[in-house]
Amino acid sequence: MNKKKGYYSFSQLNTFNNCPQKYKLLYIDNIKKKDESIEGYLGKTVHEVLEWVYNNKFEYCVWDKIENKYEELWDKNWHCDIYISIIKRQYNKNHFKKIGLECLRNYYKNQGGPYLKYDHIISTEVVVETRIGEYKFKGIIDRLDENEDSINIHDYKTGKPKSQLMMNKDLQLVIYLLAIQKKRKTKKIILNWHFLKHSKIQKQHIRITKNQAEIENNKKDIIKNVEQIVKAKKNKDFPPNENFLCNWCYLWEYCTYKKQYNEINPSINAN
Repeated sequence: MNKKKGYYSFSQLNTFNNCPQKYKLLYIDNIKKKDESIEGYLGKTVHEVLEWVYNNKFEYCVWDKIENKYEELWDKNWHCDIYISIIKRQYNKNHFKKIGLECLRNYYKNQGGPYLKYDHIISTEVVVETRIGEYKFKGIIDRLDENEDSINIHDYKTGKPKSQLMMNKDLQLVIYLLAIQKKRKTKKIILNWHFLKHSKIQKQHIRITKNQAEIENNKKDIIKNVEQIVKAKKNKDFPPNENFLCNWCYLWEYCTYKKQYNEINPSINAN
């Protein structure tokens, strides 16, 4: 990617840090595959349901309405290239489908369902762009709220829950914060993560407010991440990094490490 023309994203930074070669395959070689993990499919479906709820702003949103929408989208978008990692071979697609439904149920209960609140919502799936140092970034905010005192950036997570200490180091929502901050300089911006596997709101909802010194340090970290990618491009150095996440990677036929041993991802087709 030419830094003068293209955009970076948190997903790109995260991919590079996990495996430089996967970054090259996805973002330089532009290899596209329909294959996806069932966890990824679960997450997409949950996000789509929540977007639908907040866009419609149902005055009285009974649980059945949400459950039916989830079932509809799960079946409608299901395709033949969804896989279950071999390390989770004891589960079938119905197990994961139930997890997604449970994530929605946890969120629904903690948000006061059926009387969900919509008063302060600006929009969902908000596309933002910003410049950090000399690099351009683009991202999508799951939900953006605004009240008299603050702007709230919301992000839904269906994966493994994390602690507030861990999220203090997270850079994804900081990128979104920097984009919003340029437009709303006078407002306090609060970062909100919803770890939907937690049923108790104290653990499910993590809120963090950063001071300017913390934001500046995060900016430096983001720039360092991009500079590592720029250096790798210059040196054409994208080594594979075999790790636990290989179980959810469907690019083994292109990976120099896996190809040398003729390895094939042993994931099980979820169909």
